[in-house]
Amino acid sequence: SFEANYNTVLELSKDSNFTTFCEILLNVLAEISIPNPNSGPMPEVVNDILIFFNKIIKDNPIVLDIIAKITNLDILIPQFFSENVSNKEIVDVNVSYIFPPIKFIALVSSSKHILLTSTPSSNILIIVLVSLLTNQQLAAWAAACLAGLFRNSPSFLSILKIHPLSACIKQKLTALLPSSDACVVVASLSATIPLYSLGDDAFTAMKAAVKYCVEDTVFPLSTKLCCWVIRDLIGRVGNMNEEVINQITKLPFNASGSRAFELINLLIDLIDMH
Repeated sequence: SFEANYNTVLELSKDSNFTTFCEILLNVLAEISIPNPNSGPMPEVVNDILIFFNKIIKDNPIVLDIIAKITNLDILIPQFFSENVSNKEIVDVNVSYIFPPIKFIALVSSSKHILLTSTPSSNILIIVLVSLLTNQQLAAWAAACLAGLFRNSPSFLSILKIHPLSACIKQKLTALLPSSDACVVVASLSATIPLYSLGDDAFTAMKAAVKYCVEDTVFPLSTKLCCWVIRDLIGRVGNMNEEVINQITKLPFNASGSRAFELINLLIDLIDMH
């Protein structure tokens, strides 16, 4: 097994053959489709590759960007889901088949380098995500996929806005906000912000984002999702008060890896905006 701690992954990424190695793995994913759970087993090689990618990009922003730059979701999404989508819905929401690719998409979509421009592939993903937003085990990851793609894939956001399921996604995301699961709240809040003007609710959303940014959750993308919300809303609610800025200023000193990276970048942006 591979121990994917921050330093190990960072050293791995410095290898001159690392990008080529990852491209080979992505080519394997592009060639082998995940079947309908009723039709056959999850291909072991696909599962192993996705687990490997999910481990190495989860806590390392440098590796995340390297992988995102060479990942073509236009090709991968049909390979991941087309066998399991029929009549605009998922045929079988089997977590062992769905979770590895959804986690991978959520992680790589959190990078500004992700590529998703295909309308057919976007349509497949929208159908999948609509179904998963009501799945207790996968709702946070589905919402995180949307949050990332709304910000990093202008094509996907444009496709969604005119999609027949657009209103359904808005409704389901809004329904997740009162959840007792902090991971679900953070992900759905971050996905909701780009879709609504919010009005007076912007201040409440900002307070929630700061709260979860300070407290953190077990969700790997939590800090990044909260930082997105804070950046998005700062212009709507005005400058933060000094107490909140002081709270956020202290956070990087007790953080490491991608959390520290995101918090430091947020502070830099807040200074520029102040």
